[in-house]
Amino acid sequence: MIDDLIKEIKSKQDAGNQIILGIDANEILEPYDTPVKKQSITNLMFSKEVLPAVKRSGFLPWGAVIASDHQTGYLDLDIEELFGKVEDSSHSSSRILHTHYQMSLTYKMR
Repeated sequence: MIDDLIKEIKSKQDAGNQIILGIDANEILEPYDTPVKKQSITNLMFSKEVLPAVKRSGFLPWGAVIASDHQTGYLDLDIEELFGKVEDSSHSSSRILHTHYQMSLTYKMR
């Protein structure tokens, strides 16, 4: 799986795309071209061009949100740093995706 993933990412990068990858792989990812030598199956990885836009990222402790064998990850990006000046996306009229689903969900944190 990892070899296929690397091949796909390299083809996207060769096409000029920047990469943000969050993955809970079922095998250890060897760090490619990074100073980090920690082996883990849970990773957040970014193209170097994306890094200035990353304000915070990481993983919560096991079971912090739900009981699972996966960790909950988070990523806080500076959208203007990443894309330049953007329209106010807080108003639904500026978004491409719209929903008419009326029910809201509430999650209770432990």
